[in-house]
Amino acid sequence: MIDESISALPLQRLIDEFNIPRQVLNEKIKTYRTTLLFHRPMNTTTWVSAQAFIPNSNEIQTITSIFQAKKGTPFSDTHDYCKKVGDDIKFFPIDSPDLEEITATGQVIKRSFKKAFLYSPSQAIEATSSISQFCECISPLRAIVVEADLFIASASRDICPEETTVTENQLFIQRDDALKIINEIFQSCELRREEWMSDDLFFLNQASIIFLAGSDITPENKISKLTAIKEWLMGRLSNQGNDLIHQTALSLLPAEHYKMTPKGTVSPDITKKYPAYASVSLVMINEAAIYFWELRNKNIQKNYAKKNEVIEYLTNEGHKMTRRLASAAFTIIKLPDLNITCPRDLAI
Repeated sequence: MIDESISALPLQRLIDEFNIPRQVLNEKIKTYRTTLLFHRPMNTTTWVSAQAFIPNSNEIQTITSIFQAKKGTPFSDTHDYCKKVGDDIKFFPIDSPDLEEITATGQVIKRSFKKAFLYSPSQAIEATSSISQFCECISPLRAIVVEADLFIASASRDICPEETTVTENQLFIQRDDALKIINEIFQSCELRREEWMSDDLFFLNQASIIFLAGSDITPENKISKLTAIKEWLMGRLSNQGNDLIHQTALSLLPAEHYKMTPKGTVSPDITKKYPAYASVSLVMINEAAIYFWELRNKNIQKNYAKKNEVIEYLTNEGHKMTRRLASAAFTIIKLPDLNITCPRDLAI
């Protein structure tokens, strides 16, 4: 799925290759508290700056020759010491609040960091803290560190912190974190392609998995969720009509968030065939697909039901679906007529 030689991959690649909608991915990153990464910019160095106390005067005298100790550093007025750290630091972190800002505004500006990531020759990415980097810099001396931060500075100019602008295209995700998200979205809710499923119905069921499984819809996120569903369906359904896209997207919503949910009842025996997040509308659409698929196969001419027949079926007393949704459902579930001149079809 993701080559084992890859330690981290661009976040955009995860979206593109696995068709994961941005909103769904952001929710999973927030749920798992996943830390994203961005590369240390070219022609920069990493510095650690700290407020620290040395236990005795001998060490104070020794450490001043290393750090030129004074109140305040080029990076912070409250720090005492600063020093450039090794070039092994290759990545810096982007946490969930940073990602939310990037999503909302297109970028986030970072100035200091409490941790960073080392890249080892074994292709492993390891986290390191600002305090541990400070202690490593002064070794074998010891200090009581009150506060420490890592900073990015230009390699060619005077020592001063660089404000780093990070955009979505610069974000990376570690391989293990990516696999965890992929497995959560797809493997735990694997969708089988059944004979009675048209291409469009398969996509509609897949959208339900991606956007509804393990992801709550609230009054606050309903509109953005609906927009994301429409955008996802728009690139996949064979019919790109605005009303069709709108109706099918609405059909995925739970009854409490869609006032036009069909008023008919679905028996418990049928409901238990579907995952808990499947809406009443989606269950009815799938059951209608099964019904008319069986009807086509029993029909001597092997013709699929006409549109008015499907609409009448879905708007009857047993279903009470709106005509607009029933019309969209027909387009979604319709399968082609069978060619009865083919021997294999005569056996159905």
